Amino acid sequence: MKRFITLLWIAVAVFMLSGCSNTKQEMELTYRDQGIKHMNAGDYTAAVTSFTKALQQAPGRVRELELDISYYKAAAQYKSGDFGGAIDTYTNLIDYKASADLYILRGSAYIGTGETEKAYADFDQAMEMDGKNYESYIRIYESLAQTDAEKAKGYLNEALKLEGKKDKDYLNRGEIYYYLGDYQNAEKELKEALKKENMESLLYLGKTYEAVQDPDTALDYYQQYQEKGRESQEVYNIMGMCKMNKGDYEGALQSFQAGLAMTDGTAFRQTLLFNEAVVYEYLLDFDTAAAKMAAYLEEFPDDTKAQKENEFLQTRRTKSAEEGDNPEESGDTDEGDGQDPGGQDGEGGEA
Repeated sequence: MKRFITLLWIAVAVFMLSGCSNTKQEMELTYRDQGIKHMNAGDYTAAVTSFTKALQQAPGRVRELELDISYYKAAAQYKSGDFGGAIDTYTNLIDYKASADLYILRGSAYIGTGETEKAYADFDQAMEMDGKNYESYIRIYESLAQTDAEKAKGYLNEALKLEGKKDKDYLNRGEIYYYLGDYQNAEKELKEALKKENMESLLYLGKTYEAVQDPDTALDYYQQYQEKGRESQEVYNIMGMCKMNKGDYEGALQSFQAGLAMTDGTAFRQTLLFNEAVVYEYLLDFDTAAAKMAAYLEEFPDDTKAQKENEFLQTRRTKSAEEGDNPEESGDTDEGDGQDPGGQDGEGGEA
């Protein structure tokens, strides 16, 4: 009887421990999901908090789930401007299992802290591990382009030494030539990729034609890209900016609003909201532009570009009211003739 009772208590203890373990994993997954939602909403500080709480629920061993959450946490730290925190998280991941991807990510964070020599060392380590991959060179270029354009281009030129006849090879070479400003070779490589039915080439063909001041052809390629199942907020934003640059402000508004209507992705929502407000300004609807920008600032109060734009819009509204809502009387219609529209190409925030 005593033996039976002892076994019963052991079974109860095991059950309770198992239940506790399951509860903690459920909490870990819940916090992870919360963090992803915060990231999609652009609240990266809250995302870091959620991912940290998720990792606090982890058992004593590292599983794929903890690695996944750590990747998300580092990305949120980077996007929030906490480059030092991102470096620490990436370093922990590298210490567990190094990869070219992690060295590129940590190198990008070092660029953020101004520690360029450490960044170059990480990029070189990545090349030693994965020097046959076009995409690694492109990612390093994107990290360096704003701080050291010449060194960034050097990585692209190294990538062009790689060979390959697959559709992805042609696509990557076309993308590289596009970044280098060699649009003739970009077009050539991208059309070869398209012949091999690489649909991603449509997007970069659009960008290439836009770069050579052929917005109509560019928009045709963007439209084809969307029709091939690549519809996204990012592409709607690209199309909207292309239309703004050619002076089609009504068309631009339609593109931005089509992007905002999408519910399966929110990464470009901030950018689209800003650009929607700006295009109303180009349509001379200053009241709507001001209202949209004010609503934008309620959601993203730290965007200094939007703050300046809002000040201008308030001044412009006052000026229009004094002129009897006839902007032509001032000789300044803000139609953007020959000007670069003030929208955003990338993911929200400051330009």
